Amino acid sequence: SALVAVAAALGLGELVEPWFGPENVNLVFLTAVVGIAARFGLGPSLLASVIASLCYNLFFLPPLYALTIADPTNVAGFFFFIVMAVIVSNVAARGRALAVAATARARTTDQLYAFSRKLAGIGSMDDVLWAMAYQIAAMLRVRVVLLLPGADELEGKGAYPPEDFLDEADLAAARWAYQSNRVAGRGADTLPGAKRLFLPMRTERGVAGVVGIDSDRQGPIFTPDQRRLLDALIDQGTVAIERVRAGGADDGAT
Repeated sequence: SALVAVAAALGLGELVEPWFGPENVNLVFLTAVVGIAARFGLGPSLLASVIASLCYNLFFLPPLYALTIADPTNVAGFFFFIVMAVIVSNVAARGRALAVAATARARTTDQLYAFSRKLAGIGSMDDVLWAMAYQIAAMLRVRVVLLLPGADELEGKGAYPPEDFLDEADLAAARWAYQSNRVAGRGADTLPGAKRLFLPMRTERGVAGVVGIDSDRQGPIFTPDQRRLLDALIDQGTVAIERVRAGGADDGAT
């Protein structure tokens, strides 16, 4: 893409150079660099800056078709062209990064709102757990298991994709997370040898259950932003679980 943009700028520069002079052709190349930065980011725009500066030197500064500059005044112009190209690349790429981040935040907010509305319309525990597991897996691109307390032990109640097997290291980390109300397992300070990272579902009355997260990514599973998103999803799901439990208790009392 950088090569194509610079090649197009070179062709346009050859067309306008007879009317505006070689000293103004650099604006054509700068426009191409800005376009690359806005569309593809900093790396491609820096590559475009280097290629554009070489093309400007080769095709527009005498002696032509040589990587030398005869006129000392053109040396200063060439130097400032490179500096401006790099500065413009950084500014445009930063603007693009901010726009992309803002768009991602808006999309995440919309998805969280849609998830909360979906949970509000669900009346069964199985459907809440399935929706919760699916939403976490889809938004964070991880594998999810949900464990709730049974008669004597934590029991797997939901997963996406469907998965029933938990090895002993995972079960130990899940128990510890549930009993201590703290994170355990992969990447945590406690029981880091587990395959999954386990996070408690916290409520005002205690821990409602545990969420287990697994991923093929090396190193930390989440960035700080992804961890905040996970916490928001778990909080919404936990509220729905408590609501369904309370509804079941009311029905039983009735």
